[in-house]
Amino acid sequence: MPETKYPKHLTLEWLKQSEKPLYVRNITRPRGQIGVNFVQPSGRARTIKIPRTHLPVCLTNQLGWDTILGSDDLRMCIVRGVLDIVNPEVAEKELASEPAAAETERLQLSEFSAKQQFVSKRVRQMEKFDAEKVDPNAPGLEPLGIETNVIQPRILSLVEKLANGDIPIKGALNELKTMEGELKETDCSYIIANGPEGQIRNYTQKLLAQIRGASAASYDLRDDGEEPPMTPEEQAHESEREARARQYQQV
Repeated sequence: MPETKYPKHLTLEWLKQSEKPLYVRNITRPRGQIGVNFVQPSGRARTIKIPRTHLPVCLTNQLGWDTILGSDDLRMCIVRGVLDIVNPEVAEKELASEPAAAETERLQLSEFSAKQQFVSKRVRQMEKFDAEKVDPNAPGLEPLGIETNVIQPRILSLVEKLANGDIPIKGALNELKTMEGELKETDCSYIIANGPEGQIRNYTQKLLAQIRGASAASYDLRDDGEEPPMTPEEQAHESEREARARQYQQV
């Protein structure tokens, strides 16, 4: 089968004519979830959510080409630089990689967590009706100290997951890469002070150096973009997490 020659700038029409799948990448900065609107042949509107991730997302496995080409919303997202069309061969190779598997796991956990947070929020709203019954002097109701108030909740949660062995190192790295454009100096400092030594700290130190406008040359980061090998502490973290996962599977 002859090798496909892709144009430098891919278009929706070229991909359809060449019978290639459509992959798009979320390139918002800071990265956030995107909702793209489509009108199906039945006349029903459908919104496809492009998650908050650096991974490419396939649209042709969710919608037909006629529906895709008829979406002004999709074209506007591409023109405005919100979404980028990805070469299908590049996208499929990237999605088949080990880091992509860890990122997919993170996305699934994030989706579950978001649903749980929604339920928790509704419960808190209901509990507000009984707020006057709460003793303001009861233990555990004191406000958080300024040190944690200035840290993003997702960072606090991520560090806690790492400490409890609830997330793999690669999954944590992928989550940090997703939040890269939103991290502040205080977030990075908190991760460096409380996260495990090795890849997590190295990556965060590089981000902190970029935020401060300093050179990251002194840190243990490879020029080719490959993370340094896991430290004994990270290896122990992964072994403990995998052992716990096997225990849960046996229950």
